[in-house]
Amino acid sequence: MRKVFILVWILAAFAISTVNADDAEWQFYGSVRMGTFYNDRDFGDLLSQPDAQIPLSDKDDGLEWSLISTSRIGGKVQKGPLTGHFEYGSGPNLRYLYGVWDFDTAQFLVGQTWTPLGSYFYSNQAYNNDDLLFKVGQVANLRHPMLQLTMGGFKMALVALHSATDLGTGGSVEINYPKLEITYHHDWDSGFLDLFGGYQIYEIIDSITELDVKAYAYGIGGGFAIGSGYLRGGFYISKNAGQYGLANVGMSDALVVDDRLIDNHTIGGLVVVGWKVSDFLTVEAGVGMTRHELQDYRFSKNENAAYYLQAPLTMAPGLRIIPEIGHYDFREDYQGLDAGDLTYMGAKWQVDF
Repeated sequence: MRKVFILVWILAAFAISTVNADDAEWQFYGSVRMGTFYNDRDFGDLLSQPDAQIPLSDKDDGLEWSLISTSRIGGKVQKGPLTGHFEYGSGPNLRYLYGVWDFDTAQFLVGQTWTPLGSYFYSNQAYNNDDLLFKVGQVANLRHPMLQLTMGGFKMALVALHSATDLGTGGSVEINYPKLEITYHHDWDSGFLDLFGGYQIYEIIDSITELDVKAYAYGIGGGFAIGSGYLRGGFYISKNAGQYGLANVGMSDALVVDDRLIDNHTIGGLVVVGWKVSDFLTVEAGVGMTRHELQDYRFSKNENAAYYLQAPLTMAPGLRIIPEIGHYDFREDYQGLDAGDLTYMGAKWQVDF
């Protein structure tokens, strides 16, 4: 009898969910993306140093011919004031899983999507899995679990800490507060302005000492269009960007030396210019730079720069080919070693359905 009751309960629940699903509006989509690039990598002095950090270490000389990780499949659902969104990448990895309640004057989001400081896409750089200058120049906290409130142009979110490490001390990590991010976006007829900031803190506790590891990022961005042309750019300042979780190339972590925390200060920026020649062809060029500097330490700083030129071609609705050539200059690492450079050329192939 108990088994029959359980079966009836399951069937009833399924029937109710089916009726509710009929009231919702579903939309499914996908995007398949291939990267076909040739890499010419010079590692400078890094290969002679076993403990050296090698920027973009998975990029070596030779041909790259692969399904890139930004390929995705997902779906969206609308049911009254509630919307939901899920999306998986080709990893496979969960990109989006969130729901939003729209109560007219504001929207409340629960789940994982782009954080407020991960929602800026000034660049369309295609190389390195649609890098978008995230690692060199663009502030990027990417996608993480959070609670977010949106009111007009303002966003405020409490975000999960995802890079809170013990910094090699062997101590325990204690997290008492989520990350706080606040942004503001304003549009004009031909331009826009972004202001953003975020802060977090956690503790490292071992048998000798307790360390408060503080990290933040703040900055400004914007752009405007003139006819068929556009210009976008941004600038940010960060402390302990590695612990904050910003996408970065180079040494952006804090250090613990003799039970003392040494903060790492980062500045970054980018400029992107483009021109839509026709519905078939667009031309875009961009440059991004970052500089990390350890405070009051014998090995002080490392700098990185990236440049690219692309000519996206829209072959048909949903079919794009993006030829691109670019260069990364890794300059010197934080130990003063020549970190080499990387030059690439090729194309991204994309079908959206």
